[in-house]
Amino acid sequence: MELRQLRQFVVLAETCNFHRAAERLNMAQPPLSVSIRKLETELGVRLFNRSSRGVSLTEAGSGALREAKAALFHIEETVRIARAVDIGEAGRLRIGFVGSATYALLPRLLPLFRARYPDVALELQEGTNGQIVAMLEAHTLDIGIVRMPFRNRHAIRCITIERDVLIAALWAGHPLANKRRLALRDLADEPFVHYAAGEVGGMRAVTTAMFQDAGFSPGVAQEAVQVDTVVSLVESRLGVALVPSIAASRASKAVVFRKLADASASATIGIALAYDPRHDSSTAKRFRALALEKAKGR
Repeated sequence: MELRQLRQFVVLAETCNFHRAAERLNMAQPPLSVSIRKLETELGVRLFNRSSRGVSLTEAGSGALREAKAALFHIEETVRIARAVDIGEAGRLRIGFVGSATYALLPRLLPLFRARYPDVALELQEGTNGQIVAMLEAHTLDIGIVRMPFRNRHAIRCITIERDVLIAALWAGHPLANKRRLALRDLADEPFVHYAAGEVGGMRAVTTAMFQDAGFSPGVAQEAVQVDTVVSLVESRLGVALVPSIAASRASKAVVFRKLADASASATIGIALAYDPRHDSSTAKRFRALALEKAKGR
């Protein structure tokens, strides 16, 4: 049995006329008659009752028609999905993200991506920069959303799509919370919640550079990996911290944020899309294109 025979059978069943069926199929009537006879021989049943007025389905033909339509539908869907996956409009997209991407970037991009590409299944996994890079290299992620600056010694490429600055985070009752603007030097004698060097090397490096520019080395009371955790430890009065300004949009009233009057250029940070160009999926390309489109339109 051939696919073309199924299509011919369905069209003939819908028209109940060899001449009209042949026209719809863009073929001559005799080859259509031969093809249907061959199909009946292969199945071992008669599919049509033939008369001078046309043809009608036999009981076996009616049963076969349901399955033939289902088979054609599944074949067409297979072709459609295969082509959609090939161009990144279907399939799956595995995204790794740092916690601070949930403040604004992911809530802005994910609904747009799902609306534009509803046939792409999203798989999301939170992690640190280091974990995300490792998963990209192991090909268990298609794209990563990482914090900049990004210390990369690998083949992973990054595209910055969001820029931010570091600001001071203090608990609401802190004596310095009454000042509307601080100098980093004002915090020199405060215990700090710092970023863990091994897991958040980029953030550790940029904050350390800021301390050096301000002429002091902070006393580290606690270390953490995610910005949310840093803010939570500040809220618990374990120390003050430097955090991305976007963190202020989600924090409780128990934490206050202040701009730094003496912040150097090293205070600039951001969010980037990371990917491995050696294993770049079509869905990842679609996601990057959308992210860049929205970043330019902000």
